[in-house]
Amino acid sequence: MRSICRPTAIFAYLQKKLQILFPLSKENIGQHSDWGTFGILDNVYQCFKYLTLRKHNWKYYQYLSGSDLPIRTNLEMVRIMKALNGSINTDGIHPPVPLFKSAMSVAMPRAAANYIVRSTKVRRLLKYLSHTWIPDESFWTSVGGNAACELLTNF
Repeated sequence: MRSICRPTAIFAYLQKKLQILFPLSKENIGQHSDWGTFGILDNVYQCFKYLTLRKHNWKYYQYLSGSDLPIRTNLEMVRIMKALNGSINTDGIHPPVPLFKSAMSVAMPRAAANYIVRSTKVRRLLKYLSHTWIPDESFWTSVGGNAACELLTNF
């Protein structure tokens, strides 16, 4: 994790032991959760919301799970984020229903984050997903790939 920690970035995390690596970050935003439950998505979303509402001039949000530790340098990640040119990047399979299934990982521009944390449609989607199994793998792609969410960015 030290490979991505830079003074220009801000972090939120769910494990208290990570405070040593990220001394300027917000700790313990979420609650204990079990795999496959809404608690995972809720905790990640609370971190996402916390970072979006901060008055910090970040340009991209990137969620990394324990298995997603980047194998690229920070400079390479900055170049990739610039090449995304304001679009959202997440894996997705588009079934013939309004929800989309994908990985939990995502990278997105600040403008998309600002819209998401203020959207009533996104809040309704979160409420709906709170009653489903493994909702963390449906959230980002459903928001980014669904015209009904009115996200004004490329997917």
